Amino acid sequence: MGHRIAFQHPHDAGTVPAASQLVDPLLLAFLNNKANLADLVPPGYCPPRRVADRQQISALVPTTADPVVLKLATDLSTGAAGAVVIARSATDIAGALRRFPEGNALIVEDFIPHARSLCLNFAATGDEVVFLGGADQLVDLEGVHRGSLLGEPAPDRLEEAIEVGFEITRRAVRRGYRGVAGFDVAFGEDLTRPMVFDLNFRFCASTLPLIWFASISEQQNGCHAGRMSVVSGPADFAPLATRLRDGVASGAVFPYAAFDPAATEHRTAAPVARVLIVGENRRQVEDRLASLRGAGLTCS
Repeated sequence: MGHRIAFQHPHDAGTVPAASQLVDPLLLAFLNNKANLADLVPPGYCPPRRVADRQQISALVPTTADPVVLKLATDLSTGAAGAVVIARSATDIAGALRRFPEGNALIVEDFIPHARSLCLNFAATGDEVVFLGGADQLVDLEGVHRGSLLGEPAPDRLEEAIEVGFEITRRAVRRGYRGVAGFDVAFGEDLTRPMVFDLNFRFCASTLPLIWFASISEQQNGCHAGRMSVVSGPADFAPLATRLRDGVASGAVFPYAAFDPAATEHRTAAPVARVLIVGENRRQVEDRLASLRGAGLTCS
């Protein structure tokens, strides 16, 4: 009794009393709602954006050379581009409108060409904000996250982006937030400054790998590169674990999350593990990833 729980996602009062949640669920919903990006990011550091109705969005004519980004404004938890569509054609626009439920605001955002995007991670206790590090994001053409690279050379203007991240976190702290956050930031191409295009007030895909990577680098002399990968295997979890075992024994593979469908109602799903693969350099990391694929595993 008297304890409060730190949740990654807001729970309604009928599930968990608000007084039992470390962060007010209404605040957590506000911070993660994509409609509020510009309220939290300092001016000039987020893409031009506007709220649009479905009729206005239907009239958009994006192209491959001039795409637009559509985002669903919702207080519900989203991730891995579940509430984002990069539209390059009228067909993409129509698909997004079918996918996004009616009744929610939709955001139209300028697409920002960039060479790299990093997730910058922070932790806030209330009295202190700490930078946990940044990881390059591997993203497919649809904007879906496919893994993270650690130990890459820093992009230009990284220090500026980190300071912007500190300010975003401090703004959230002043509203009452405590916990971990990760901010997606675009760098390069013709950008004159880093651009923040998504805020995640929770553990991100790169948060635990970043924390582990710092510790592993200290313990393993010569460990300078890492990659977070989602690995799936055959129908049963045991073969997946067996095929990861050699990498774990050698100190090259560090699983940090796993899903065994046999223990759930989703028995037909594939077993999955999130792993951090480390090595002396990126080439060695990619070779180790290729070895996992050669063992019959599917890796992001």
